[in-house]
Amino acid sequence: LDTKFEGNGGLPQVASSRYGLLSARYGMGSICVEVLPLLEIKVQGLSLKIPKDQNLSEYFGFDPLKHHISGKVLDLHYRFGGEAKSVQIAEKRDADVVIKLEDYAARQEEVKEAARKDAEARHEREQSRLEKERVAAEKRAKEEAEMRQKFKAERDEAMAKTKALRRMIANQLKGLRSIAPPPHPIAFWDFSKGVQDQVGGMHLKLKNGCSVQGGALVLDGKKTYAESLPFTTAVLTKTIMIWCQVGNIKQRGGGLFCVQADGNGCYDGIVYGEHSPETWGIGSEFNKRSSHIKGLKEQDSKNTI
Repeated sequence: LDTKFEGNGGLPQVASSRYGLLSARYGMGSICVEVLPLLEIKVQGLSLKIPKDQNLSEYFGFDPLKHHISGKVLDLHYRFGGEAKSVQIAEKRDADVVIKLEDYAARQEEVKEAARKDAEARHEREQSRLEKERVAAEKRAKEEAEMRQKFKAERDEAMAKTKALRRMIANQLKGLRSIAPPPHPIAFWDFSKGVQDQVGGMHLKLKNGCSVQGGALVLDGKKTYAESLPFTTAVLTKTIMIWCQVGNIKQRGGGLFCVQADGNGCYDGIVYGEHSPETWGIGSEFNKRSSHIKGLKEQDSKNTI
């Protein structure tokens, strides 16, 4: 017996099953016909019913093997409850066959709607996050601008006081026969203009995460510092002046501004909390050229001093 089936033989075509039908082959052994399209149109109320008083050939309306009643089966594979199921239905039966199915087309629409809502929710969350970042950035920019403005005002006030003091001293010295010219700084750093020396070429290098923020050099009191290029002339008698904000008045042993010899560890500088808590002093290696100054304790941690 040599049997060959070609094409769909006039059977309806279906791209994908709405009810989760995967395959349905009717016949015996290797001689069988794909009848899934016929089953698809016979589904009623999400149920596929094959009456017991109908042979499969009567149910489908054709018989691939007309002279073979026994042995022919419907081999059906389908999905239900998220699982793949299979069943074989004989040509003749003693009871009705009822197979419960699901409407996968409706489920796909539900999945699409859920995906759309999820995408909208993600979009709203992203917009909310971006808005929070924008508000935070504007707040930081405002705070930095206020800090720069405050520092500039305090610096200008300090410089004005310095100029007034110089004028007063100059007026007091007018009666003297000779007045020595006031000293000029050999190095001056204005951090509102960067880390460059405004007088000479002793520009600073920022070390260990040191940074300039809001027109000020920011130090963490632990590892950060700034270092200048070496002096080009000998430095003996010297005057050091700084404008700063202490921040934590309880900190100890901080060298705020020091002139240090290259290689031998010798230094002179302004120190804070080194000799006693909350006090300013003059520091040097092993206090060889400095002593404790019994002054008032520092109480201002917010303003420039």
